[in-house]
Amino acid sequence: MSHRTSIRSIARAGTAAVVVLLAAGGLAPGSPAAAAPAPPADTAASTSAATADSSGSPASSSATSSGATSSGATPSASTRAGEPTSPAPKSAAQQSAAQHSDLQQSGAAEPAQPAVPATVVQPAPTETIPGAPDPNDQPPEGARDGKPVGENTAQVLAAPAVPQAAVSADVTRRYFGSGPWAAIQNAAASRNRCTGLTATELQAMVLTTIFLESSGATSPSGAPAPMTLSRYDEWSGIKAENTNINANYGLYAFRDPNTIFKRAFWHPGIGIWQYDSAGVGAPYTAAERMDTNFLAPIVAQLMATRYCNSSQSTEAGKRYSAWADWSLSCNDPGAPQPNAAYCESIYQGLMQTGFSNVTQVSMGAAGGAQQRSCTLAGSSTVLPCWYIDPSQAQGATWWATARPLDGGVANRDTSPITPIASPFYVIKQGSTERRYWLRQDTGYSSDITGVRQLGKNARPKTNQPGSGVNWTAGAGLCDRTTFRGACDPNNPPAGVQNTPFTASASYRVSALDANGDGKGDALFYAPGTGADYLWLGKGSGQFTSVRLPAINDTYAVTVADIDGDGRDDLLFNQQSKGVLSVWRSNGNGTFSSKEYKIPPKTQVIPFRGQGGRLAQLLLYAPGTAPDAVWTWTGSSFATKRESIGTNYIVRVGDFDGNGREDILFYAPGTATDYIWFHSISGSRTIKSYVVNSNYQVQVGNFDGDRATDILWYAPGGTPDYVWFGGPNANFSQPSFAMGGSYQPVVADLPNVGRDAVYWFAPGTSPDLLSRWSSGRALSTSGIELDGTDQPTVGKFSASGGDGIIWYSPGPQPHWIWWQ
Repeated sequence: MSHRTSIRSIARAGTAAVVVLLAAGGLAPGSPAAAAPAPPADTAASTSAATADSSGSPASSSATSSGATSSGATPSASTRAGEPTSPAPKSAAQQSAAQHSDLQQSGAAEPAQPAVPATVVQPAPTETIPGAPDPNDQPPEGARDGKPVGENTAQVLAAPAVPQAAVSADVTRRYFGSGPWAAIQNAAASRNRCTGLTATELQAMVLTTIFLESSGATSPSGAPAPMTLSRYDEWSGIKAENTNINANYGLYAFRDPNTIFKRAFWHPGIGIWQYDSAGVGAPYTAAERMDTNFLAPIVAQLMATRYCNSSQSTEAGKRYSAWADWSLSCNDPGAPQPNAAYCESIYQGLMQTGFSNVTQVSMGAAGGAQQRSCTLAGSSTVLPCWYIDPSQAQGATWWATARPLDGGVANRDTSPITPIASPFYVIKQGSTERRYWLRQDTGYSSDITGVRQLGKNARPKTNQPGSGVNWTAGAGLCDRTTFRGACDPNNPPAGVQNTPFTASASYRVSALDANGDGKGDALFYAPGTGADYLWLGKGSGQFTSVRLPAINDTYAVTVADIDGDGRDDLLFNQQSKGVLSVWRSNGNGTFSSKEYKIPPKTQVIPFRGQGGRLAQLLLYAPGTAPDAVWTWTGSSFATKRESIGTNYIVRVGDFDGNGREDILFYAPGTATDYIWFHSISGSRTIKSYVVNSNYQVQVGNFDGDRATDILWYAPGGTPDYVWFGGPNANFSQPSFAMGGSYQPVVADLPNVGRDAVYWFAPGTSPDLLSRWSSGRALSTSGIELDGTDQPTVGKFSASGGDGIIWYSPGPQPHWIWWQ
């Protein structure tokens, strides 16, 4: 038997969901109304109305804030409480740090480092594991026997005392991870031991079985890997529950060895001691068995107890009892039975050399397993979870690279190698261990979940009620650390990208193109005294952040290109006081401001009634207050009085397709409704309609022609309609029935040249996506938009097409959909 094998290390570069911090700030509408432009406080009228925060205002990784400080310094990459964090790639160093984070047990203090006896030589200084493949990458004998650790412990402990034959000390040079070494050393020193068992002896006993179960560790890259997953648990070909080998069929997804989902495989043996759910590993999750800080004290106490309670009369015999769970690996079949000759030989080598035959290599206590935070469908409770990615394992990787990776034929006689699981998540919930395989990792059509009752065998055994893994399609898991899985909303339509960001404060979001580059920007405005931000879009879901001077009040925000220069301007309407602050864009993320007195409660509605870029403003005050249309003259507004009256819902669109925007006035109920149609010559035609009922009204170009269409939606059983616009103000009015209660969101996403309607039901209710063909045929399909985030549609896609920012106040992850 050969157990002195060396193990190959694996490259540890990988992927991680990442964000970049955003700057913090807000914009001030200026001083009371005046004839001249009113700049923010403490600035001249000609100065920019937006500045970057030089004290901790972060920017994206690829560009600094365009509102730079006067010194020209790049804003710091820290973040203020509550500020929005725009998405951008992490550096390689940040990715590496995230990928190599180790499992830590909450609430458990790490044992103090014990003093080293003078007679013991500790391992040589740490060496870094090389990344080159090791040609001697082979599993040790104990890993290949296919017998679970702890399977025959009772028989070993019940065996009569047999003198243990003398063995030669195995002083082979071995390599061991620094994190696991420290965990074992601390565990041995802090366990309860009987007289005659020293901490050093216990440490050597705990180390011994590792070299027979997970790696011979004869090269630096072959150091035992805490993430080791058993690979020799193949099914016998007999589907029965009488033995572990026959019951191995239950380790395959849905208990089907012939499943197409082979990489959703439940490995029963885990970690450097290969704790198996058929034996000593039953009470613990996969993550706990990988974490040497957690498991080393348990293993050390088990061996100490077995040693101290052994009926054997010699020290070697007591060690035989201590190693009872690993008896199959320890046993030399050519020596008198029972024995632990192989273990005893390694143990003697460790003791005789004082551990000087072991060299430490750099490794975390969990060997690359990553602790994260997750939520499950139907609950907002954040749970600790662990992401297990074999490609990120530290140490020996024979188990991660043994082929065939999918296990080949499911029959021990022809293919003893099991599949290697795709990356999976582990959660301990109540009395169960739950493992989750996400579609992003497996490439399968569905997420997959496996659940095992803690304390029970993962294999279904007739003599063990409650044993076996219960499998289901779907997961409902959201990785809140990297925003993967069933997050809110995390399932955009095919072809649409999804980029996460965070913003814990309370903002109102407006879409615009402040610098006229055709890429959508976003205003994050915090009513009151909160900081405000302008995100300048770079396409592909990325932004550069500019902090704006504080607005320090509550405004209704409107976006319009009032001067026709191709750059959107901001209109801050303080409706309670009748003050309109107009912020004209300077094209670089800064603004110049001017204020105007308007009647209180006035709505400001931009429209392009003259064609081109310049937006006129309809100032509409419901009821008997005076109304007006304002048109920019180059330095101020020309005013034309209007008299509208009534309480209308107002929508704008080019309903007749002539290149001039028209205005819909809709009064819910039985009142008469109107549309102002604007002609190319500049005249206006008013047409009346009677819609009746109470509708939510949205506009979009659903059939892809030049005319804007009108969507009439009423929650419940009332018929819904689309009025397809066209020449001469003639509407085609087909009806349809959505039923249910939705918040319709209109966007051309995916970008096909026709607007779609996302039927968004906040929460976990089913959502829908409707799209009309150019021939006006309607098709509707299901989509997942779980959560409470509210949508803002803007030109956020790489080509300047539509995208959606999903945001609601709070620390939960938010999303940008783009194409």
